[in-house]
Amino acid sequence: MTKIADLYIRVSTKEQKLTGFSQGYQEDVLKTYCTINSLEIGKIVFEDYSAKTFNRPAWNRLFAEYKSKKLTTPRLLLVTKWDRFSRNTGDAYYMIRQLALLCIEVLAIEQPLDTRIPESKIMMAFFLALPQVENERRGLNIKQGLEKGIKEGRWMGLAPVGYINKITKEGSKYIEPIEPYATLMKMAFNEIAKGILPVSQIYQTLTKSGFTKGSNCFWRAIRNPVYCGKILLKQKGAAKPVYILGQHRAIISESLFLRVQQVLVLRKKHQRNSSGNDHFPLRGFLGCPICSKFMTGSGSTGKRKIVYYYYHCQTSRHPRIRIEQVHQQFKSFLEQLIPIDYFDKIYQKVLAEVVSNILKEAWNKKVKLTSKIEILSYKIDKIKSLLLSDSIDVADYRSMKNECDVQKTILEEALITTNNAINRIMDTVKHGIFNISKISELYEMLSTNEKKEIINYLFPHGIIYDESCFSLTNISSSLQLIYTEPDPFDRQLQTLAPSKKQIPESALIDEVPFFKELITFIISDNLFITFKQAKEIINFFNRIAELSLRVIDIY
Repeated sequence: MTKIADLYIRVSTKEQKLTGFSQGYQEDVLKTYCTINSLEIGKIVFEDYSAKTFNRPAWNRLFAEYKSKKLTTPRLLLVTKWDRFSRNTGDAYYMIRQLALLCIEVLAIEQPLDTRIPESKIMMAFFLALPQVENERRGLNIKQGLEKGIKEGRWMGLAPVGYINKITKEGSKYIEPIEPYATLMKMAFNEIAKGILPVSQIYQTLTKSGFTKGSNCFWRAIRNPVYCGKILLKQKGAAKPVYILGQHRAIISESLFLRVQQVLVLRKKHQRNSSGNDHFPLRGFLGCPICSKFMTGSGSTGKRKIVYYYYHCQTSRHPRIRIEQVHQQFKSFLEQLIPIDYFDKIYQKVLAEVVSNILKEAWNKKVKLTSKIEILSYKIDKIKSLLLSDSIDVADYRSMKNECDVQKTILEEALITTNNAINRIMDTVKHGIFNISKISELYEMLSTNEKKEIINYLFPHGIIYDESCFSLTNISSSLQLIYTEPDPFDRQLQTLAPSKKQIPESALIDEVPFFKELITFIISDNLFITFKQAKEIINFFNRIAELSLRVIDIY
């Protein structure tokens, strides 16, 4: 009975398939072998995929067909050499075993083996290991070549956005800036360095100006030192990243690039973490309308595979409440929180104090940085004088000066960042965007944990949910005073009060001096406000002021 042989013809890439001669050669050799050995040709399978693994399109189809047919008569699978079958020793042995269980024998006609002889397994091990060794050696050579090119200051690979790959007359490859992307990237770096607009907004502006690359490409680009003339050399096990001075023309200065990285790091610190709890800021505060126990929250997938989120009790029989309904009620409640004039002025004093403290800290930092920069400038001048007086040689001069220049650049970047922060504070205060009556807008910009802080100030003991639960009468008694005009009768009693209340000094021992004065002022000025209430009001105002500054990336 004539044996059936399937021919497996593989090249590594589509380009080799279209332009090379390997596939045609393999087909001719395999067909000739079948003719000489009186084999019937079954399938001819063409593959243009790497042999590093068996996860290849044509092979997957062929192997699936073998498994579905469950052959009872032996069949051959012919390849020209073992490297056409696989370039991974372990995978090759495993696949040969799987094919043998399906009554299929693999033969490499240019590297024949007689499997009946035990010693042939030694040659098979050699034939199967050789392609993997070749692959790994080729990969190592490529890696060493890339590393050598980077050490010479050449960009290896596809040019980043803003550059284009070119070749000199001598055949050397290089990159050079290309418009309009080079100008757009320079514009992006300058805008990010100011630290005013979010990076996403700067990206949107670029797209309107003709930037057609995706946001992921843009984020990679603004972290790439190639734009300041440096190339990152990745070394396994290196303690610090190594940057090589590139041969290409820089689009921006090194100081501008470092400033942008500093801005990105600071933004990342303030980035709010996202989690499943983001849907349920009121979890732990809302009480079940049936049993009064605090409700939890979870999502439920509907028929259209859309997740709907609910607040609900641990008991399944109790009602579930859509988060959209609860959050809209809470938002409407926050919009109604307009402080009376008296406490609006108190808040402005607290805000002014918080801003003043931040400005003082920033100014002190600026003075220290300026002083350190002046000291380094003096050191550089002194090093120059030592060189001129032949006290040190040129090599020592360069080494000492480079060290000072690096330190000076870092300090100058920190000084620019500090100046930007000061300018943002001054601009913000000048335009007067801080308003205690805009607490609903502030709430929407906060992280889940920060939202919980606001809720905790308003409802420290939680609240049983119903359609009218979010109201002034249900919030903390201390905070009710902020939003409620005092009773006329209370005012009349206050005017008749014989003397103002005295506060024990021990009660204010832990307070900041300014807040001590403010708490004392509120209690002395309002007969019916207790020390505890005044303290809670000031703490609430202080936290609102801090969060207002935080959301605009100042605090």
